[in-house]
Amino acid sequence: MQNQTTEKGQVSFYESPVYQIVKQIKEEGYLPASINGAKLDESDSPSHSGVGILKSRPPIKQGLLGFLGIETRQRALHLGTIWLENDRLGAKSDSNWKLEAYGRESFSELKEFMGDMSSKYNVKIDSILSRETPHLEAYASDDY
Repeated sequence: MQNQTTEKGQVSFYESPVYQIVKQIKEEGYLPASINGAKLDESDSPSHSGVGILKSRPPIKQGLLGFLGIETRQRALHLGTIWLENDRLGAKSDSNWKLEAYGRESFSELKEFMGDMSSKYNVKIDSILSRETPHLEAYASDDY
């Protein structure tokens, strides 16, 4: 947090780390997502409580034996969510973040990435394996 004194008093300025986290997720080759697993577009604002991590998958060809087929985008895998604020998990933005991992392989894949983040932001990050398999990317048209 940065404090600045003005003629009328003291003003606090705090930039949520989610914007830098989104940037770092992209730099690592992942896609940033909402906490529910919907891909964030450039114009979307991430939630200040957490950011999802998606891993894209190659398109699949649909058609007669794969020939003359149309490539269809597969839903990305929702590997996990980095929680900065979550009462249920005990996440606190200034000291203790939580990685909720979806999938045992995802858990292993994200460990080093979380170590880098922990050092960069000077916070403890506890990792929790919540599911044996990853979720699929959420779409706005999905029923919840």
